[in-house]
Amino acid sequence: KLGKLLKTWRVFVDGRQVVALVLPPTHAQEHTGEPVWGITSVSLGRLARGRHTLTLRPQHDSWRHQFALDGLCLHDGPARFTNELGADGRLAPPASVPPLPTAGRAEPADLLRIADDEAFVDISARGWRLRRDPAGEGELNHWHETAFNDADWGVADLKTTWAGHGLKDYEGFAWYRRWVHVPMSWRGKDVQLRIARIVQYGWVYVNGELVRASWTGYAGGACEVPGGVAGVAEDVSSRLRYGEPNLIAIKVWGPKWGGIWWQPIVLYASERFEDRGGMFHLTSPQPGQTYGVILGYHADALIQPKGYVTRVLAKDGQSCWPAPALGEMSIPRHLLNRASPLCVAAKPAIDKALASGVQMLDADALSPFAMKSDSPRIRTIRTKCPGDVGGFDVTLKPRGPFQMSDDDPHEFDLLGLKPVDEKRLPTHLHGKQRLNHGKPPTFQVEFPTDGEFSILVEKVGVDSHLEITIDGQPAGSWELPTKDQPGSELDPKWKIWFCTYNRLFSVPVPAGKHTIRVANVKDNVSWIRVSEYRLSKYAKDDFFGHATGRVGRFQTLEMAVDVDATYANPYDPADISLCAYFTSPSGKIDRVAAFFNQDFDLAGSALTPRQGPAWKIRYTPSEVGQYTCLVCLDDGNGLARSGERRFTCEPSSAKGFVRVSPKDPRYLAHDDGSPFFILGVSGWLPQSLAEIDKQFQLQQQNGQNYAFFPTFQWGELRTWPLVYSQFALWRMDWILSCAERHGIHLQFFDDEMRRGPFADKAFDRANGGPCESVEMVCTNGTARAMSRDLVRQLAARYAHSPNLLLYGFGDEVSFRKPEPLLFSWVQEMVDEFRLADPYRHLTIVGEGKEWQGRGSDLVDLGGWYVHASHLPNGIGTDIAAYVEEQIKPLRAARVAMWSSEGGLCEIGPALGQSTDTFAGLSKDMIHLHNQIWASFMLGYCGAGSEWLSTYVTKFEQHYHHKSFAAYIAGEPLHELGLEPIKPAVTDERLRALALRGDKKVFVWVQNRQHTWHKQLVEKVGLDEVQGATLRLDGLANGHWAVEWWDTHAGRVTQRAKVSVANGSAALPLPAIRKDVAVKLGREGE
Repeated sequence: KLGKLLKTWRVFVDGRQVVALVLPPTHAQEHTGEPVWGITSVSLGRLARGRHTLTLRPQHDSWRHQFALDGLCLHDGPARFTNELGADGRLAPPASVPPLPTAGRAEPADLLRIADDEAFVDISARGWRLRRDPAGEGELNHWHETAFNDADWGVADLKTTWAGHGLKDYEGFAWYRRWVHVPMSWRGKDVQLRIARIVQYGWVYVNGELVRASWTGYAGGACEVPGGVAGVAEDVSSRLRYGEPNLIAIKVWGPKWGGIWWQPIVLYASERFEDRGGMFHLTSPQPGQTYGVILGYHADALIQPKGYVTRVLAKDGQSCWPAPALGEMSIPRHLLNRASPLCVAAKPAIDKALASGVQMLDADALSPFAMKSDSPRIRTIRTKCPGDVGGFDVTLKPRGPFQMSDDDPHEFDLLGLKPVDEKRLPTHLHGKQRLNHGKPPTFQVEFPTDGEFSILVEKVGVDSHLEITIDGQPAGSWELPTKDQPGSELDPKWKIWFCTYNRLFSVPVPAGKHTIRVANVKDNVSWIRVSEYRLSKYAKDDFFGHATGRVGRFQTLEMAVDVDATYANPYDPADISLCAYFTSPSGKIDRVAAFFNQDFDLAGSALTPRQGPAWKIRYTPSEVGQYTCLVCLDDGNGLARSGERRFTCEPSSAKGFVRVSPKDPRYLAHDDGSPFFILGVSGWLPQSLAEIDKQFQLQQQNGQNYAFFPTFQWGELRTWPLVYSQFALWRMDWILSCAERHGIHLQFFDDEMRRGPFADKAFDRANGGPCESVEMVCTNGTARAMSRDLVRQLAARYAHSPNLLLYGFGDEVSFRKPEPLLFSWVQEMVDEFRLADPYRHLTIVGEGKEWQGRGSDLVDLGGWYVHASHLPNGIGTDIAAYVEEQIKPLRAARVAMWSSEGGLCEIGPALGQSTDTFAGLSKDMIHLHNQIWASFMLGYCGAGSEWLSTYVTKFEQHYHHKSFAAYIAGEPLHELGLEPIKPAVTDERLRALALRGDKKVFVWVQNRQHTWHKQLVEKVGLDEVQGATLRLDGLANGHWAVEWWDTHAGRVTQRAKVSVANGSAALPLPAIRKDVAVKLGREGE
């Protein structure tokens, strides 16, 4: 039993690591530095009589935390520690040893029996036993052993948090136990235990033996991520008793939302096979037997995947093959990670899985992970972008007579376009139970070349199913759920779910004359509102469609490239290189790399792979005029290139990318010269795509333009040393597109070492990587090359978007190598992004003050959290003073500065309160309000980055941003020559901060009593200050217009004029209870 420890320790017996012991402290202990006393015990296993060496080591010797060992106790049977290790290293035998409790039953009543013909079993259903363990002494009480009787424990399934089991607000340890009868038919096979997610730390025992300790946190060890999860993937073949009951016991430490509530837990027996690049070569196939593949992959669109979607691999309707044919089947590794279930089973087990409802996964829907061709060739290039590049679009409006819209291109020449019944197209597609659903729309069209038919679904009422047929044959089918989707809403009167989609659904149409039919085939009273029916034709070469295709400036052109090539890994740039060279009207050449792609359909929150282009190129032109483009392919066997094509970039309303303003390097501006002041909240984004869409929409409605986007929040991007998760990348695609729709600009922060233990990383040598420790990630040449490759992948896929505000690398880097080496590693990754980014996005090198001056375009100050250490000297009790203190060291540098992380998210525990409790007390968020206004007046290029964004939404505090956005609306901050000043105020109870320019002056006057500490902690009365005067110096002589602003309502309360002589003006202030803002504009300017 160990005490007085912080963080993670490794325990060794005779040089062999027994367990990595996680001691999760409370938030108060994390931030006050108090040690954790007697929180847990660990089983060392059965030891032989005699001398042993016991070693305890912190996970990283260089942690900033101090460690102390309060004592070491060993036991050999008692339920409580009764003896301690003596100074001589000997353990005296206890006076008496109580007998071990016995189960008292030959077979557990809740035993789960696995049939002989089953190979893949979900064991997460009801039948588990659950009990709290507040003292962390389950091992001492033998809860992990088979002889223990758990008959008096509660019964649970694994589909809910602890609160669902009656453990509301519980934080600590708990145990789960379950008995499973494993058949003799599983002997000799690879038996795997897969636990999708444990929240937050887990120890897994099989028949009393510890098989895995799993936890989450920064791989460097210094920062445990709140709300993190851990998973388990373990071979248990040697630990099972075949033909007998087996005990699986799981010890969990979790916060109040903890437990094992993201099902499933899977136990499966796979035939032994060699994995040759995702292909399955059986080592001992049975004569005459056929085999199939059952797999599970993380297909949920949530930030934290809910578990596995189980599928049976199929091709042309077939699910089983003889062993040689199975050896030709392949599962792309980007669909799996090292913990994904992958089971090769004989036909009876495959048939049983299909009979139980497991669906098939069509192998043809998967982008080819490997390809072999006689010579490299670019077959086709199809373009997709705003405008008519790549073909000519015809939009058919359903709300009037059947006709083309006015903005259709004049080159339109589709033949024979007409509805079959000569009626106009409907606006609604009704379900079959709707009495007035009418006939589905059907019309005929003749395409001179291959093309595409699409409909734009605006809104859906009740779950629907869209189907498109061509000449009576299914061409496209989509489930359209209405609940838990981006844009979902519940009608309060009818209790019916609706969902706003605004999504295009498309099917290819071959050349020739065809009859197209669209229908809602759901057998209910649902409806699908359609706002457009669209037809697109493509020229025969499918590349830009015409000699002079068109695209708007700062709008993205997307090209789908179909290639013949030879490669074994599409992510390896040494294996295959596919890129495009764009030459602008001014002669500038941009090289843009293609990225390997897997398309998905989103139904509910689940992603299903669908057939689509395996390679894409995205490009955003920035100059008006004619461009040329050349696409090149190099697979090591030769070079293939497309013909040179031309397209025209035309003016558009898009503002372009955000830059440091050339007129004032302290501020930001778009390419078109319009100002950009960062305004928004930070923190982890919501837990689902539907909630993210609502969050961005809410931010847009409140004048915000920014969100923090950690790439490591969407799942492990790197699943193998040079393979990346297409599920995670697709989620990031979706979120970036959502941000574009709502005018939100994202701060990408990339650091794949940020979450999870190093043992779960592809860099670990045990997982096929090049490193023996986390420190080697920034020293090993192969590891650095791996990191650079992922940076290039991100640039190829996302750099096209002007809504990618900036790219940063190195989030709270905490594994400690010599500083120059660590700086070099982070700098190298940022430089790699710059090389791969033709748009020159803003970049940040590292995070915090120690990284200043190392090449960042914008200084992200970091450290804005108010910590306990900021309270004794008073600096953290006043946010306005705290903001000013942060900027002091760099004020003379005249660089763009702000902080992406700030607020009071960590101050509650320092005051003896939980974060939730403190957030509830501070729900009017005085600190957020003061931070926004003080940051602006002190010359920052952004404001409002409260890390607890969930509370800003929960307590409806986004109005602080809306009010401020109204105040600065239309102001070209980067053109005004603003300088921070401190105007004089006649009443010392007031503080005044201002930005002064030749033409504009902005002022904020604050009641010094209106701070979070005085109101929430000191509980000082908020007295109204009357009769004070504000004095402004350094103004240009002449007449100035004055506006007085309500900072909470975001409106002008009073207007006046003032004449300035001798450069000074005195303004009588209104009565101020909280604060007031003033805006002065020089008349005639």
